[in-house]
Amino acid sequence: MELATEIANKELPLLVAKLAAGVAASATAMHRLREAAAASAHELARIACLGKDQARRVADEPGALPALVAAVAAAGDAAAPGSTDRVAKDSAAALAWITLAGPDIAGHGAEVPGALPALASRVAVGGAVANCCAVALTYIAATDPGRAQRVAEVPGALPVLVATVADGGNATPDCMAALAQIAAASRDLARRVAQVPRALPAVVLAVAGGEPAAAPVALQRMAVDGARALFEITTADAGLAGRVSEVPGALPALVAAVAAGGEAGASSTAALLEIAKVDSLLTRSAAWEPGALPSLAAAVAAGGAAATPRERVAASHSALVLAFVAKTGPGLAQRVAGAPGALQALASGVAAGGGLADFCATALASVAAAGPGLAQRVAQVPGALPTLVAAVATSGNVAVTSARAVGAIKSWAESAVAVAGSACAQCGAKGNKAMGKRMRVCTGCNTARYCNAECQRLA
Repeated sequence: MELATEIANKELPLLVAKLAAGVAASATAMHRLREAAAASAHELARIACLGKDQARRVADEPGALPALVAAVAAAGDAAAPGSTDRVAKDSAAALAWITLAGPDIAGHGAEVPGALPALASRVAVGGAVANCCAVALTYIAATDPGRAQRVAEVPGALPVLVATVADGGNATPDCMAALAQIAAASRDLARRVAQVPRALPAVVLAVAGGEPAAAPVALQRMAVDGARALFEITTADAGLAGRVSEVPGALPALVAAVAAGGEAGASSTAALLEIAKVDSLLTRSAAWEPGALPSLAAAVAAGGAAATPRERVAASHSALVLAFVAKTGPGLAQRVAGAPGALQALASGVAAGGGLADFCATALASVAAAGPGLAQRVAQVPGALPTLVAAVATSGNVAVTSARAVGAIKSWAESAVAVAGSACAQCGAKGNKAMGKRMRVCTGCNTARYCNAECQRLA
């Protein structure tokens, strides 16, 4: 391997010279020059794919980057002979490997005159070369926001990336990755991506799974990048968050991604949070989406002590979405309380401490404040009331929100006693000392009274 690498390094000047000569030759020039250029481009791509060090070596060879860019650009000439397509494909592959070698090298490639327009134009043409050009654009955009801006400003670049994602094809995952990287560079660029015709439906399609013909790994990549793009877009502008929610299939796609978990799930949870923040109508839409509340509850439950940092962030975002839903009205608070495992997951989140505790306490307080019956349901979650009382004794916002929840529970309990006196909180039977019927005080809230353990269990 080392010997092969040493030989390849010695050949680089000659390979670059042959490539440059072949690309510069006119369509009527000697066939031999163009065939030599095709062979040289193939060899340069082979060397660049040996590893980051070799890719850097190719990039550092004087004249290599301009020659590779010129080869990619020359393929757009319809009069060029067939060998030009082979030159372009291998030259684009070499550029892709070079941009993968590191941000500094990717940045050097972006500075070559004509590089960005050449890469964008080849994405539009399609074929095997489109994948490599989309990869190169992605890693160039990732170097810094300024270069992402330059990629976005190439005439036709954003529309062709969007069209490729919308229409499907081999380059779809790589084009989705490029769009996500551009959207992540700044809020202005996220807005620009969203404003391209068909952009939002295309990104939603990527989250939902993309084209069925794509390989499973490619589908996963598209879902991750699509969810990331939707998060950046919804964060950039409340109006765009509203537009995302209106795209057919957007909410089902986001909910399905939340349920699936992983990186796409984390970004989708954050996007749902931005949608829920816009107004109560959008909050209701998200809450009524089939499977939304159980998926969010499961995400909260997954944010425990053994969770990864990404899972903890997703849990916090999910708890906040549940809080927004519960605050929207008693009916939705009832739905949150009725979601399987939701209240228990929120109570466990408060007990876990950290940032998650604050958001979970906020959600529990929102549920408890929605009505006496809901305050009772929160109080009856095993361990919830002691956990909230303990949180009140801490500091920060979690103490404030926990105090709200405890206050709502206390108000319910006092109201129940005032109305029912010594009546059972479950069946309504009144205590009668003369007949030997005595109510038992709940050991959880120390206020509600029950005939017996069975009534307390049923409450």
